[in-house]
Amino acid sequence: MDTNCQHGLERSGVSPLSAIAGAQTLENEMVRAAVRGELPLSALKHNNEGRPVSPLAVSETDLAEGILNLKNDQAALAEWANFILTASELFKLEDGVSDFWDRLLGCIWELSFGHRLSIAAVTLASAVRNRRRWA
Repeated sequence: MDTNCQHGLERSGVSPLSAIAGAQTLENEMVRAAVRGELPLSALKHNNEGRPVSPLAVSETDLAEGILNLKNDQAALAEWANFILTASELFKLEDGVSDFWDRLLGCIWELSFGHRLSIAAVTLASAVRNRRRWA
């Protein structure tokens, strides 16, 4: 029996607070990857164990990447759009509200109702992604 009440993390030189912060960072990166359409939403299904969820910084480019990465899979795109709208209150707008942000959210709104991805939406997402790359 361990009479020092030390956990394995503390013995290994990693404090419990560092481990929790690391886990939250990993969770944030997983959510950001899902927002970008780089990770399936099913990978996010886990037990949050009652921890508070901190806001995640999301940019216009993240949303544009999500649209472009999923543009060839209508079912995944609709599921992704529903996720974005449902989780949007957990997002902190990295770029602030802009015309691009509003137009991307309008596209995502339509996708969440099963509308097909329009050429205009792909053009918008491409413009947002390219704007960020050349800025």
